[in-house]
Amino acid sequence: MPVRLRGVSRRGVGNRGVFRKTVSMETSEQASAAIDPPAAQELRGAPDTPGQADAPGPADAPGPADAPGPADTSGPADAPKAPQIGERGSRAEPIRPQRHLAKVVDVTVVEASDREVVVKLADGRLGVIPKSEFSEGGGLSGGTVLKAAVLSRQDSSGRVMLSHSWAVRQLGWEAVRAAHESKTPMTGRVVKPVKGGFVVDLGVRAFLPSSMVDEAPLEDSASLVGSEIAVMVTECEEAADRLVVSRRDALRRERRVIERAAFDRLAKGQRRTGRVVGFAEFGLMVEVEGARGLVHRSELSWMSSPSPTAFAKLGDEFEVLVLDVNKSKRRIGLSIRQCVPNPLDAIEVGAVYQGTVSKIVDYGVFVVLEDSGLTGLVHLSQLTEMAGYRPEQLVTRGDSLVV
Repeated sequence: MPVRLRGVSRRGVGNRGVFRKTVSMETSEQASAAIDPPAAQELRGAPDTPGQADAPGPADAPGPADAPGPADTSGPADAPKAPQIGERGSRAEPIRPQRHLAKVVDVTVVEASDREVVVKLADGRLGVIPKSEFSEGGGLSGGTVLKAAVLSRQDSSGRVMLSHSWAVRQLGWEAVRAAHESKTPMTGRVVKPVKGGFVVDLGVRAFLPSSMVDEAPLEDSASLVGSEIAVMVTECEEAADRLVVSRRDALRRERRVIERAAFDRLAKGQRRTGRVVGFAEFGLMVEVEGARGLVHRSELSWMSSPSPTAFAKLGDEFEVLVLDVNKSKRRIGLSIRQCVPNPLDAIEVGAVYQGTVSKIVDYGVFVVLEDSGLTGLVHLSQLTEMAGYRPEQLVTRGDSLVV
């Protein structure tokens, strides 16, 4: 009979090569009559005729398409495959290297030569440390106990290879991390000045910016080189080998502890000795028993209010009177002039004094008394008994007067 193929498609099932044929039969009566009744019944879904439908035909013979191929030996076709890196939908992550930390142990120096230092481990084995890891004059005598990191190799003589610098660095980073997390100060030695700051040895190399050396700019910051200082860890990144410290924060922390104790001791009306530590437009900053207070410019002197920078310089000491203590705002009010006698108390009404004209104004002249240094005003009406004169017509600056 004539057969029309509607389409031929290939569908992969696993790794098998299977062809599926879609056959469309003619539905007309002529096509149905042209084929044999058993075949027509099989195509229409009718029950098979005994003896004919079960007989194997040429179409039932296994062909190349049904024969199992090499791909069938790998397992079922629907088994899931493990995703590979680069495939769509893959979630495989790249392998990251792990940081190896050597074991740090205590070793005892046996002998030291020009090239190496022979040490003994706790289990009796001998180890060797390169002499280049120690500074000159390190005092490596027999019996000295050192920290060393055990490396994963041995020399030709079977001695354990160790590293002192690696152990110091590893222990240093552990101490730095602990100090950074607990916000506690560390003590280190200033090694040398560099651009923008200093290098500080904390077991590891740290950078101290110039802006974090002190609360106020230092006149001679180079004097810090070689000294032991307390610092606070501000930035700590071991992977990037970045360590930044601040001496200023450590000084502030220490000063606040002292301030809290000073506020408990100070009270209004007490007299203390203070040291000038700073200047402001409105007065002097004076440190009293570790706490900082303000002396307003009106409390500097009994004379006319002088400029704070002209009145004193850094480091000068004065006796001060405590005017006010405010713990909540951490403020202390101080006075210098009230610790000295008031010159006005020595002036007697009706007494005669010698003075010098210091300033001339429209309404009179200012005269400085020679004995006390006080400045007073002589009004225009008190300059002369004759009317119609101006002050500059009667006196000039620097003239000596009896008042």
